[in-house]
Amino acid sequence: MVQGLVPLCSAQYERVFNTTRVPGVETDKIVHYADSNHIVVYHRGRYFKVIIYHKGRLLQPCELEIQMQSILDNTSEPQRGEEKLAALTAGEREHWAHVRQNSFFKGTNRQSLDAIEKAAFTVALDDEPYEFDMVSTAKADINAPFSLNFNTISD
Repeated sequence: MVQGLVPLCSAQYERVFNTTRVPGVETDKIVHYADSNHIVVYHRGRYFKVIIYHKGRLLQPCELEIQMQSILDNTSEPQRGEEKLAALTAGEREHWAHVRQNSFFKGTNRQSLDAIEKAAFTVALDDEPYEFDMVSTAKADINAPFSLNFNTISD
């Protein structure tokens, strides 16, 4: 049931993975990708692309554990604005649509956002709560400029 009112059939479960909601000025658009070979891991304000297939085979849990440990051990700092990116999805959708059009249209930012949106799913490895306050931007400055340089973890 969606919000306890609208019944869904199990066919909707395929949309749990490889699906993203793209912000629009007038309306959002749901985009579903057939398959993805990676997941995204968010840790300490940084995004990591983690390849989950190697030579056509899904990685074993122990192989994924090595990649997750590599992320946990990584001490690099986030790129400018990288740690605030997720806050854009919590704010006004129209604002996010404009920022997406202006700051994520091409180059490294476009490639990084594509990696996030085309991931099978996202994992957050932080142990701090995420907060958003529409009144105070101290917790999440949704107007900050962005410069992303996506980290890829593999093998």
